[in-house]
Amino acid sequence: MTVAGAAALALLLAACGATAPASSSAHPRLTCVTVIAGGSIDVVTAHLTCQVSGAAASDTSFSLQYRVTDDSGQSRTLADACVGALHNGAGSCSRAYSAPVPLSLTPATVSGYTSPGHQALGPVTPTVVTATLAPGQHL
Repeated sequence: MTVAGAAALALLLAACGATAPASSSAHPRLTCVTVIAGGSIDVVTAHLTCQVSGAAASDTSFSLQYRVTDDSGQSRTLADACVGALHNGAGSCSRAYSAPVPLSLTPATVSGYTSPGHQALGPVTPTVVTATLAPGQHL
């Protein structure tokens, strides 16, 4: 699968709600897809895409944390948040993450909050898609 194809599939899966548990209309819905691309021999790269829907109309943004579990069972929150704007209760964000091997970027969980209402988002387990990159191509 090419990067463009993986990205299109990621957006389609996120839009379909493939990763979110059933929720009532009182809670925002979070869906996420992680596209894993081969990195170098000692680095793995993942591209996270998330969509939020059903947030309060007064919320204007959201922030999500990507957490992985290392080989010793310790949960690690990756440093950079996936941040997005909300318009009429909906929005999306995308963020690339890299980690040194042997730390795997999957399985993972994603969770966060809306702002300024501080509504909880997640946790969800992103759907994982593996992309094949052509030489010189990057996520």
